[in-house]
Amino acid sequence: MPSLVGSEMCIRDSDDVRVLGWRAVPADFSARFSCGVREYRYYFDATGLDLEAMADAAQRLRGEHDFRNFCKMDVLTQQSFVRSMRECYIEEAGEVAGRQVYAFNVKGRAFLWHQVRCMVAVLFLIGEGHEEAGIIDEMLDVARNPRKPQYKMAREAALVLYECFFDDGDLDW
Repeated sequence: MPSLVGSEMCIRDSDDVRVLGWRAVPADFSARFSCGVREYRYYFDATGLDLEAMADAAQRLRGEHDFRNFCKMDVLTQQSFVRSMRECYIEEAGEVAGRQVYAFNVKGRAFLWHQVRCMVAVLFLIGEGHEEAGIIDEMLDVARNPRKPQYKMAREAALVLYECFFDDGDLDW
């Protein structure tokens, strides 16, 4: 696995990186903009969290919504805050140092700036009992709540771009 050293990327040893497939791509191909669906996972220790309430709240994020209350606002360049989340759920992700780790999984075509970290922050507020799962519905109703409420974003270290999906016609491995 690559590790960052200062501003340089280095590989610790050759067993950490494997190429499973490759494909020549056209000059106009963009890994960012040609991607049809992205899956993010946010890993966390659920100690003290109400996972049932968080799971209920996560399901409410599914579908097409205006997510302006779940992102860092970039009103100069952002034309639409509507995004479609195909999947939003919480699952067990394994055990680390004797503790059960969970993941918030979300799959969609495109995301807003810091959208996943903002969604997770609200899920944590629900899991800690500071908010009810219905707060998700209220925040998605931008007619009633046109201004983003104040809350801290979840930390970035636990967020992983887990998988990118491209149309089979775009990439032939």
